[in-house]
Amino acid sequence: MENGDWDYMMTKPVTLNVGGHLYTTTMSTLQRYPDSMLGAMFCGDLPTTRDSQGNYFIDRDGTLFHYILNFLRTSELTLPIDFMKTDLLRKEADFYQIEPLIQSLNNPKPLNPVDTFEQITKPATLNVGGHLYTTTMSTLQRYPDSMLGGMFRGDLPTTRDAQGNYFIDRDGTLFRYILNFLRTSELILPVNFREMDLLRKEADFYQIEPLIQALNDPRPLYSLDTYEQMIKPVTLNVGGHLYTTTLSTLQRFPDSMLGAMFRGDLPTTRDVQGNYFIDRDGTLFRFILNFLRTSELTRPVDFTEMDLLRKEADFYQIEPLIQALNDPRPPYPLDTFEQVVELSSTRKLSKYSNPVAVIITQLTITTKVHSLLEGISNNFTKWNKHMMDTRDCQVSFTFGPCDYHQEVSLRVHLMDYITKQGFIIRNTRVHHMSERANENTVEHNWTFCRPAYKVED
Repeated sequence: MENGDWDYMMTKPVTLNVGGHLYTTTMSTLQRYPDSMLGAMFCGDLPTTRDSQGNYFIDRDGTLFHYILNFLRTSELTLPIDFMKTDLLRKEADFYQIEPLIQSLNNPKPLNPVDTFEQITKPATLNVGGHLYTTTMSTLQRYPDSMLGGMFRGDLPTTRDAQGNYFIDRDGTLFRYILNFLRTSELILPVNFREMDLLRKEADFYQIEPLIQALNDPRPLYSLDTYEQMIKPVTLNVGGHLYTTTLSTLQRFPDSMLGAMFRGDLPTTRDVQGNYFIDRDGTLFRFILNFLRTSELTRPVDFTEMDLLRKEADFYQIEPLIQALNDPRPPYPLDTFEQVVELSSTRKLSKYSNPVAVIITQLTITTKVHSLLEGISNNFTKWNKHMMDTRDCQVSFTFGPCDYHQEVSLRVHLMDYITKQGFIIRNTRVHHMSERANENTVEHNWTFCRPAYKVED
């Protein structure tokens, strides 16, 4: 056989029927360990059996075979953190006589939470009925009792296409709404959506109970078209200065002139490039736009154009800004200070129930900025929260055991919420603490800062 033919034979897809579960791989993967039973089978030293469709047939546990196959592909044993079938997997490894896998199962390394975090946030590409989607394991496992949760936790088998993407033979067009629900826990559909019955069937297939309930909720659905329109970038030419923002920002105060303009109640003008044009002071519009974004008036300590800014606020008819500019309190002194927010994640990994690792995580936000603590308390009510007295300057959330994906999702949302209040990350720290032989604690800490003015009481 020539080299080209040999290379083709080794990389050609091979389909195996293992106990009724189909897997597609290559000859080179199956021969990774020549002394194994699989190596001998596919080198021709042992006989093989085919099913009626011509697939190689092995009468073993098809659910566990994907761990066997992944080990052949990567030479690493990767199991879910709550994996409960180690004894069964050892029997499968003994049957296939894969010595490195047997050694890995008999000498398990402690789970590394950092590796777990990287694995759960790693991109995963799905081929759903010919439509490709890229997401993360944490999103796919958002609802552990769903079919997707079971698949990507390892409790149900998965199938790959020829490119190695996870394959699901369902409606790929509707999966967009399924995936967006996993990402946001909200059902957002176009106002003219006409495939509700089909989407209900998809939700039933994926067994996502909150989505099923949302689809059966008689309340009117939120418009995806409107949402996309509101977050779409809009460019304004204000007196020759270009600014890019969104319709939702421009409509922040509906009774203002800008709110009326971009709701369609007042006419708008475009320049030759198609940008919305407003014939006003473009330099000062920066402060107008920042107020729309944050609802806070922030200006340099040496700002000298207060009268001009008041005229601009009057023109745009932004009442809260007018009030802030007319506030009788004395102006801010020149000295400033930094407001600090600490976000800490303490993750305790206990192996007392070996081989199952139990994870308990506590997220704590610590700051003297009480408005931020109150905002977190009011905006994150769906999470398992333990609100401390505001005099303690903390809000805490506790998860576990095995609610790690929720912790990751909450942390991402919290960091996004904090940065939207004008804070930036100053530094991060990771501290590993081995408290006992069977327990490992990892602490992540993020420090956020923003400048603030000292105001006299």
